[in-house]
Amino acid sequence: MIETPKGSRNKYAFDKTKEIFALTKVLPAGMAFLFDFGFVPSTRPSLLGAAALTSCGFSTGGYLTLFEFDWGVSCGFVVEF
Repeated sequence: MIETPKGSRNKYAFDKTKEIFALTKVLPAGMAFLFDFGFVPSTRPSLLGAAALTSCGFSTGGYLTLFEFDWGVSCGFVVEF
């Protein structure tokens, strides 16, 4: 699940108790996050962080599912909002 989108100056974190995304930090002018950052939801209660290295950015709350082709190469995402 994406918390902080690529190209954003805003750093968000998922608040587990309220189940919302909360703004935690704003980067200085001229700086931005180079990748989409988030977590793997199935690793609760201590969430495993993840970076999505893609050619396009996603929105906060976007859910990425990695899928695998028959020949065993993982190379795609299904995006759910």
